[in-house]
Amino acid sequence: MIDNLFFYRWYYEPKNYLKSPFVYIWRTIENFCANIKEIIFWPKNIIIRGLYGYTETDTYNFDTYLATIIVGGLKTFKKNKHAYPCNCGVSNSNCNCSQTWDSILDKMIDGFQAGKELTEGSENPIKRKKFHYAMNLFHKYYFALWS
Repeated sequence: MIDNLFFYRWYYEPKNYLKSPFVYIWRTIENFCANIKEIIFWPKNIIIRGLYGYTETDTYNFDTYLATIIVGGLKTFKKNKHAYPCNCGVSNSNCNCSQTWDSILDKMIDGFQAGKELTEGSENPIKRKKFHYAMNLFHKYYFALWS
């Protein structure tokens, strides 16, 4: 009786039809075939990324790719920094520019992470403001991003 009830619910109810074992098996096979394509082109993409810095697949969603690269680069830059800009936004002559520069880098990192989340579909006005502020800081201190 329970087996017949399961079959009835699985076969006749439309919401359970999408959860059927056949659909699950089909999607598994479909995903496997898509992954085979990626595995075949993976060595080619590694070589092209080494030559040009990006691949054709990176340009499909270029904003997310750039946000990911910039966040990773800023984190590494902050960890390995050896210097900071002379005018880090504070006009006081006895300011601690190293700590101010660290806070500026943190704001840029947080803003670009918020921008990455915005490109992934989350619409949040606070994250959008953080991202725009980080872009302004990135624009202002672009030529100071050297070690």
